[in-house]
Amino acid sequence: MNDFHSRYSRYGIDHFIHTYGIPGKFNGHSFVYGELPNFSIEIERIDDEEVHKFITEPKINTNKFIKFNENQLVIGFDIFKVIGYLLTGKLEKLEKFHGIDPSTPLVDIYERRLFELIVDACKEVDIPLVRKAFWPNSRFAVCLTHDVDEIRKTYQYFTRFLKHLKRFEFSNAFYHLRSSITDKIRGRNPYWTFEDIMELEEKLGVRSTFFFLKETAKVSILKPSTWSHYARKYDFREVEEIIRKLSSRGWEVGLHGSYHSFKSEDMLKGEKKSLEKVLGKEVKGIRQHHLNLKFPDTWIYQEKAGFEYDTSLGFKGEDKKIGFRWQTCFPFYPFADGRKLSILEIPLAIMDICITPKKDWERCVEIVEEVEKYGGVLTLLWHHTVFNEREYPSWKRFYAELIRLAAEKGAWITSGIEIAKWWKTRDRANISVKIDEEKLKIISDEEVPVMVYPPDDKVEVDSNVEFEIVRMEK
Repeated sequence: MNDFHSRYSRYGIDHFIHTYGIPGKFNGHSFVYGELPNFSIEIERIDDEEVHKFITEPKINTNKFIKFNENQLVIGFDIFKVIGYLLTGKLEKLEKFHGIDPSTPLVDIYERRLFELIVDACKEVDIPLVRKAFWPNSRFAVCLTHDVDEIRKTYQYFTRFLKHLKRFEFSNAFYHLRSSITDKIRGRNPYWTFEDIMELEEKLGVRSTFFFLKETAKVSILKPSTWSHYARKYDFREVEEIIRKLSSRGWEVGLHGSYHSFKSEDMLKGEKKSLEKVLGKEVKGIRQHHLNLKFPDTWIYQEKAGFEYDTSLGFKGEDKKIGFRWQTCFPFYPFADGRKLSILEIPLAIMDICITPKKDWERCVEIVEEVEKYGGVLTLLWHHTVFNEREYPSWKRFYAELIRLAAEKGAWITSGIEIAKWWKTRDRANISVKIDEEKLKIISDEEVPVMVYPPDDKVEVDSNVEFEIVRMEK
């Protein structure tokens, strides 16, 4: 018998219960569902090598490890420990796990399978299963975001001239050289695309999050890798008007933590305070610049700085990968210092610079379909500069088509803060289930929709039984 002393197992249990919103409880040895006549789930202990097997061989037949007997669902491997290993980044440092397919949300696959087993077990004992819906009246969610790395074009005139010249793309090369002069003469800023984005998203009926940067990293003329820091050194006061305009019209303004802030609580607090002074209200969302994260330190610093959510967990541009870095498409609370943190991580799935619009449409559609299949959230990062169609042809259209595709599939498409607000409201909702005078009552202290899974169709259900949601007074 496994007593779940492993911190990874206990974290995995907590993650599953809260992700699926099942009114169950952990009694020290097993998971017990509901207040109805119930059953328990018993998980048998496995060692680390066996954990590795269930991570590296995701197509393994789990049915042979599972049995239901005398109101007890017995699982022959610690599925929660596997989940805990994946959702704490424990495996990222091990070379043998770098080959895990990022297009497959392994955590969500295992949790979906476990949930299906619980539904089947409920049918065996002829009781309904109730859980919280993932999203408000939607099959899955899409989180739209933009990183504002620079507000003006500087060194890019030169570097992009050279890049196109090396490729013998003379027309594009001389465009950058020529425009370095004409843009200055005409007072044109090719990277000021905020109104274009607002107009596009307005037409699509959506709102997004803009993360603004306050870069302080040092620049060396002898180190080209640092040149980008210079271009990104703008003051929030320079963009105060557009920041307030975005906020007043329903877009979210968040912080794009500077290059080194991921390892400094004080830097995060200072940058947050500076942005709030310009914005005129609290900043709740953050994404670290360059997706820099130190696990779990950065999340602890963000939590102490007062952020509600982070969305930095994804693949960097040089990785050229899209998908699920920690094998999940659901928001989750990171684990650190033996506890679940209060900051919510909304994983990043697709970043513009990791794809090529002319080649990667089907690749992105596959990711959308995986998120739809498991009911999670698809987070998109489109830098605001790529909406300059002269320099980035097809990027704007690609972004719009992804949004249209998700809308056709019934997604809830919104900003980071709306995802976080909903998930935290859902998480704190307390629901209980009981049968009272042949009526199924679902009692909740929050307005959160629920999903009801009645017993198998083969089981006759009395026509007098009704499903009723009862609002509980706070």
